[in-house]
Amino acid sequence: MRTRQPGEISRQLTAQELAAISEEHDIQFRFLGAKNIHTIDITKGTAPVSNAKTNTPDDNEDVFLNIQSGLEYSTDSGTTWSTLTAKSTFPGDTTVWLRKKAAGTALASPHIEVKFTANEGTPERSYLKLKGSSTIVSNPDVNPADKAFDGNINTYWENNYARGYEQDSSGKWVTKLTYEFVLKFDQPHYLSAMTYLPYDMEGAIRGIEIYTSTDGENWQLAADTKDWDANTQEKSLEFERPALAGYVKLKTTKVGTKEFSGFMCGYATAKEFRFYENYAVKSKEIESWSVSTDSAKKQYQVGDKLDLRGIEAVISYTDGSTALIPASALDRSVDVFTSAATKEVTLRYAGLTASYPVTVKANDRTATEIVQVTAAQKKYYAGDPMKKEDVQVLVTDGKEQWYLMPAEFAISGTLAEGTTNLTVQHNSLSKPFSVTAEKAVTSLKLEQGANAKTQYFLGDALDLTDLTVKQVLADDTEQLLTADEYTLSVGS
Repeated sequence: MRTRQPGEISRQLTAQELAAISEEHDIQFRFLGAKNIHTIDITKGTAPVSNAKTNTPDDNEDVFLNIQSGLEYSTDSGTTWSTLTAKSTFPGDTTVWLRKKAAGTALASPHIEVKFTANEGTPERSYLKLKGSSTIVSNPDVNPADKAFDGNINTYWENNYARGYEQDSSGKWVTKLTYEFVLKFDQPHYLSAMTYLPYDMEGAIRGIEIYTSTDGENWQLAADTKDWDANTQEKSLEFERPALAGYVKLKTTKVGTKEFSGFMCGYATAKEFRFYENYAVKSKEIESWSVSTDSAKKQYQVGDKLDLRGIEAVISYTDGSTALIPASALDRSVDVFTSAATKEVTLRYAGLTASYPVTVKANDRTATEIVQVTAAQKKYYAGDPMKKEDVQVLVTDGKEQWYLMPAEFAISGTLAEGTTNLTVQHNSLSKPFSVTAEKAVTSLKLEQGANAKTQYFLGDALDLTDLTVKQVLADDTEQLLTADEYTLSVGS
């Protein structure tokens, strides 16, 4: 026991003293001048458990689920310890030591060992981790679908079967069979398979379609099945060919039923949907492609947007394999048709080109509503006119939607610093929209550095090295412009 010196308020124990503390060796102290010795009873924490409900290892996602608070882990046999969180990952073949942290008068608990293994699979069918790399952007109904994609088979999703009915085209109430999930990936993947684990036999999904997209708007059917058995066994859907996906949509076509208030309602459940990718595709050499446009729309009117439905692109590689590319991933020569004529629509991907003819006629529809006004994503400045070329105006006649040409609408209002409310007018229709503008630009300033090139020969390209372009704002402050924000021309 060490005696505290007069005036000493606190004392830091040395590493050696701390190491000596144990259940058998408590901390003892007494006050100066006192005879009684006081003991701080040191206990040892109880080892944590790891099972289906607590600190559950998810060997697919390489994480722990249902984590208790106050835990720490080591992957180097106890040399170093880190706090366990939901973001802690354990890839490959990893042995994890897990224990409760030291807290209060309790020492760190004995550790338990949990083993993670490398995900089984092949380059053509490798498990795709969803945690931290995907977002659910559309749920099938009011019940959030996150539990169907959380990697935890001890949780599940079920639809709101009390609303599992809908009206058919004749107005008759029928069982609802269709439910849609949409996921967005942080980066595109070539999907090659999906597995599905039902929660119960009654709610087992029997039929499903899988669509892929790169923009979340235009979809390509990648795989489907109509004959899954109504049981609780895991089911697999293997793709005919890997499909490029930035988004994936699951659309049920046949589900179970459950009686509610005397009506047989659509009932669907899912413990887990899991996806597999073919990452070998990314390193393959493209040989050719085939583009089918037989089912694509060929008749348009001015103002129509190119319809990507019915366009199917299949890439062929030098090893004989193929991959499905959604039409949304293709570069297109046209987005909105602006003139009447017979035109060639050109599609491009990875240096490959294909085209097909369409007929565009003059617009003979009359708009009854302005649906949406969208301003281009760019910088606007107070005092500048709002150019109609920077605005898209979507209208409808109640049956179809199309875009107005710049000559068909007017814009009222003046851009001011901050958010400005403007109005689009078309015949008797109008719709407000807002644009955010920066301070007005009064002039531009071109500065030449010491290394700026000033001598040229005929045919030389303009050298922008050490040239600086700034814009002077209304308050006399200056802003540096990047090369893509201005153009330079050479006088004759």
